[in-house]
Amino acid sequence: MSQPFSFYEDLRVSGNIVASLIKNPNNNNEDRGRDIQIVASPNPDEEGNFTLCHVPLMYDYVAAGKSSKSQGGGGGGSRAQEKEFVKDFSHSGYEISAATLLAIHHFNNGIGTIVPELQEVNKKCNVRITTEIFDTREDPEVAVKDVIDMISREHKNLKKPKPCGIFVSSARDVTTYATQVSSLYDIIQVSSVCADAMLDKVEHYPLFIRTNPTEKTIINPTVNFLHNELNLTHVGIISFRYPEGSRFIEGASKVGAEKYNMTVIGMEYTNDEELERALQKLAESEFNYFIGAMPSWRFEEVMKKAVEMNLAGPDSGKQWLFTETSAQALFLGNKKSSWEKGSAMDKACQGTAIIHNEVQEDTSTEKFYDEWSNIGKDQDLVDYINSKQPKPFADYLTYTRNATYFTGSIPTKYAAYAYDAVIAFGLSACASINTNINKGEGEQNPYFFSGKQQKKEFTNLEFVGASGEILFDLSGKTNSRNPINFHYKISNILEHATTDDSNMVEFYAKPVFDFDPRTQVWRKQDGRTFVFYDGTTDPPEPFPVLEENRHNLGSAIRAYGYMCALICILSSIACMALTLKWKKKRVIDAAQPQFLIIIAFGTYTMSLSIFFFSIDDGVASIAVSSFACMARAWTVSIGFCIVFAALYSKARRMNKIMGKSRSFQRVRVTFIDGLKPLVLILSCNMAILIVWTIVDPRVYKRIHDEADVDKFGRVTESYGKCVVKDESRSSLPYLLSIVAVNLVALVAANVEVYKGRDIETQYNEGKYIGVSLFLILQALVFGVPVLFAVVEYWTAMFFVASSTIFIVCMAILSVMFLPKFKEVLYPENTNRSSIRVSGLSASGQSDGALDQNRS
Repeated sequence: MSQPFSFYEDLRVSGNIVASLIKNPNNNNEDRGRDIQIVASPNPDEEGNFTLCHVPLMYDYVAAGKSSKSQGGGGGGSRAQEKEFVKDFSHSGYEISAATLLAIHHFNNGIGTIVPELQEVNKKCNVRITTEIFDTREDPEVAVKDVIDMISREHKNLKKPKPCGIFVSSARDVTTYATQVSSLYDIIQVSSVCADAMLDKVEHYPLFIRTNPTEKTIINPTVNFLHNELNLTHVGIISFRYPEGSRFIEGASKVGAEKYNMTVIGMEYTNDEELERALQKLAESEFNYFIGAMPSWRFEEVMKKAVEMNLAGPDSGKQWLFTETSAQALFLGNKKSSWEKGSAMDKACQGTAIIHNEVQEDTSTEKFYDEWSNIGKDQDLVDYINSKQPKPFADYLTYTRNATYFTGSIPTKYAAYAYDAVIAFGLSACASINTNINKGEGEQNPYFFSGKQQKKEFTNLEFVGASGEILFDLSGKTNSRNPINFHYKISNILEHATTDDSNMVEFYAKPVFDFDPRTQVWRKQDGRTFVFYDGTTDPPEPFPVLEENRHNLGSAIRAYGYMCALICILSSIACMALTLKWKKKRVIDAAQPQFLIIIAFGTYTMSLSIFFFSIDDGVASIAVSSFACMARAWTVSIGFCIVFAALYSKARRMNKIMGKSRSFQRVRVTFIDGLKPLVLILSCNMAILIVWTIVDPRVYKRIHDEADVDKFGRVTESYGKCVVKDESRSSLPYLLSIVAVNLVALVAANVEVYKGRDIETQYNEGKYIGVSLFLILQALVFGVPVLFAVVEYWTAMFFVASSTIFIVCMAILSVMFLPKFKEVLYPENTNRSSIRVSGLSASGQSDGALDQNRS
């Protein structure tokens, strides 16, 4: 049967104490130290004696103090007026105390609805817990005085016994000082609120332990989110100069650098002037993502100044994320905050976010919520909790609540941490006694256990409580719960939709992301979207937009290239068409129309390369640009080869015919015979190009110099270049092979032209071939070196390449075709003797006949 909440307190006051076990760590007669009382049960035959542990709860119901406010005085001077202020935390204090009393009731009566390990624990362990509540007022002096008063009590004081432990759930300084003093007297301290990482120093705080996360626990999930979800490499932090903020900056910088290769800069301030300087430093960093790690009462002063300096708000380009300490008092725990429409805070809050710890809701958590709600259904229980509250700091403050407080709201995570702190204390006390009994230890009797002994048993505990799985640091290197137990959320701070015409804007926090501490992965909640500061769901850029100078071809120079290519292509097509049209004209027939068409086709092919030269990643994809890299080599090489190979074939054919004619020998030279040199040279070129394309293809790649990056490692200047896909290899062997083959052919062609220098034909064909070959040679001598000189300057290279190809093509077409077309259109009668090399007959053969034309 469950006993009333006050049963064991009343039992002690009844005076039925069997023994009072006090431990003075200084081993003297001083009546101070840890006190455990053995009280006789009202039913000794059934229950035996009880071991009563009195464990007071210390919490900051208010923060009270004085602040200086400058006020104008006579004569234009100023004077400082001290103004008393009080911050009311009684809503949290009441919640913590109610959860503590509920846990004590469950432990004392063996109620395992939330923690199965408690089921009938009262029948296995005779430890019972009582408590009283202190308002420490966020004042270390008050806390230390309370601790000294507690340990100085007479151990026979029935109403207010000495403590055997303390539930300290207060601010950093209060917890630190209270812990230092109580540890001197072997009194263990269990916290459910204080997150100060300094308390993890076991050598300084040997009897401290907590069930809530430390301030460092939030660092890794924060940096993890920024890096893995937002792909950030740089972030800035602003904090008020206080220990928690400094340690967050230090921890985030270390984790960011060592684990994620991130750059984290932190700025701190203590007054308005330093705040402005700190924000100015953040502005100069050019980062677009900032973390606010200031205490919640500094939230507005930071964000108002940030909006003023255009570092926050919808037009700032900056995204803010706040730590739990910065904004929990404003947005978490179903809280909403309101500001005037259009105000600095209205602009500052929209689309920001807060990272915060929350208990992982499971069966135990849900049962805790049910038990919490059941409190409100028992008015006697509500009255008992109200009766345990400390005296209010001021008459206008109320530390009590009514039944609807429990039935109308869900308790915060701190209530769950407080509940688990009590359960852990009780189970570790039972474990300590069992150890004494099993080993026959205990200085006075087995029911006495030291604070050090209980701390050891504490760290060995493992159970599922109201806040989830409870595990502690078994290594003993910290005083904290294992961080793998803590779950975090990213909540989006958004404007709450209202239907009234109020001039106020209300903001709330909507959870969007969940962090799994075991897998170290953030997951977006189903159906949830994150809205950023600009009202979109797309993450902003991490830095200001950078205009990279990519050295792509401009529209004007590309148009110039297209113009050159089109003129050459149209001219080539026109020459082929007119050659076919007038192929039976004597001048065309004498010049061998098949070879003329081949020459025009060669210039046509060469002209196409200009289009491929114009392709880069400014107008096409990387794949298309890579295709263009090899297409340039093919079109230039094949087109060039066709032109001079055809000229060489014509010159060689003419010399062969004329050589036989001088000796009055008849010779047959077919078109196929003339094509053989062309086919040989073309085959050599194509073989090299095919091997090149298959083995070491050239691809398009954007490259930059090491100096062409900004401070964020972003490329400021780059240029596209065709390189071998395997960068360890080179294109040079293929280029040299093509040049060698074509150079040999070019030399051979010039030799043939030289041999026929004295041959005078009717239409001066040898002279035109010689001029064409000379132009090709001239293009190689002057154009190629210039191309190599400007290869790193893409615009200049494109201009030189386009111009060179244009000049060569148009020069060849002009020399080889225009005189013949002129003769067709404006025929001239010759009155001098000449030798004519006849053209191809209809059978495609040359008869080598010599005609003597005399005047």
